[in-house]
Amino acid sequence: MKFVQTIVLMMLLTLPLAPAGAEGPTTAPADANAAATVDANAAAPKEEVHLFAVKVNGKYGFINNKGEIIIQPTFDDAACFAEGLASVSVGGTPAKRNIRGTLFKYDATIGGKWGVIDQEGQIVVPLHFEWVSMFHDGYASVNAGAKGMSKNGFPLGGKWGAIDRDGNMIIKPQFNLQLYFNDGLSAVNIGGRQDETGRIIDGLWGYVDTHGKMAIEPRFTHVYPFKEGFAAVAVGGTWVGVHDDADEQNEPSYSLEGAKYGLIDANGDFVVEPSYEHMFGPSEGLVAVKVKGKWGYIDYSGKMVIRPRFIWASIFNEGLAGVCIKKRSGHQFSFIGKAGKVKFHVPEGMRAIYFKEGLARLEEWTTEDEIKTGFIDKTGKIVIPLKDWYAASFRNGLSWVIVGGKPGYIDKTGEYVWPPSE
Repeated sequence: MKFVQTIVLMMLLTLPLAPAGAEGPTTAPADANAAATVDANAAAPKEEVHLFAVKVNGKYGFINNKGEIIIQPTFDDAACFAEGLASVSVGGTPAKRNIRGTLFKYDATIGGKWGVIDQEGQIVVPLHFEWVSMFHDGYASVNAGAKGMSKNGFPLGGKWGAIDRDGNMIIKPQFNLQLYFNDGLSAVNIGGRQDETGRIIDGLWGYVDTHGKMAIEPRFTHVYPFKEGFAAVAVGGTWVGVHDDADEQNEPSYSLEGAKYGLIDANGDFVVEPSYEHMFGPSEGLVAVKVKGKWGYIDYSGKMVIRPRFIWASIFNEGLAGVCIKKRSGHQFSFIGKAGKVKFHVPEGMRAIYFKEGLARLEEWTTEDEIKTGFIDKTGKIVIPLKDWYAASFRNGLSWVIVGGKPGYIDKTGEYVWPPSE
């Protein structure tokens, strides 16, 4: 399911984009590409109805948040709806996709052709791409020419461009990777290569605008999307491959060593000079930065607001940020407010990173290869107990879960809206 692929797309930057959801009273035609394309001058989309992708007898359709089928299962793969549109595919061959290495696997297809449907299930962008991302700010990234899929279900090879809501090619496929638009800009890579997860290493990153013009020339070794008018970028450094085990035949994991991170504005000018060991993207007025091995937070002028004292820190979301400190007994995850004071501690031996829709996903690794997940509220109270499932952060009221390789959905009470199925 491509909700995971889209999350992977986001993660390719942060590790350098998590699972699907999706609906509408009519069914897409059997010959999907025969459906009429929406008029290029169509009015703005009507109010979005939140729909979630489900698999029934090997085909994907869409349900609402009550678990009612709205768009009948006719597709071989599907992503979650965003901005009233969802990418779907037909054709291809059955395969397994992985989340977190090989820990969680689920059924999917590889090699199909992707297009876009609306909330009524009508094809609005013909199915002829190797991949179509979720829409963001009215645009979606597309891949043409990919020859395979990574173990995480991300396209390998091909070139990337972008389409608008009507399927118009606003940026011809030409980049090694193109991420989603935010603040009118999208990060693109030139000259890079992919590792086995599909992540781009090497090459240089820049930003294009919605007309396909290179607004900020490629000169960065790592970037994050623009947000609130700024973007975190890196200059210099070398991508280094490290093997996680003794098996030298395996593809190594890569990290950017020796780079310096700073903050740029929409003109590509540094507002915070590249002097940090690492930096995450801006969020809610603050930026997480790494100084001499410790994480703290600066504001957009570069002023240190929360002194570096954490061994790890996340971005702020919904007024809170997840941080980690080292204790004699191990690592302690906590949440802090914007003054840097601890609001509450995560239960010992567990971790939680950020809040979304009022809840944060709680993880407990029972062994190196086994994990339980649940959810906590903003007081630190466990509101959905940990279970032997992979549960994604809540999106539009539901959490996508995998149990025994089968995806399903739960609501904020922890009850199934759609039991795991295939």
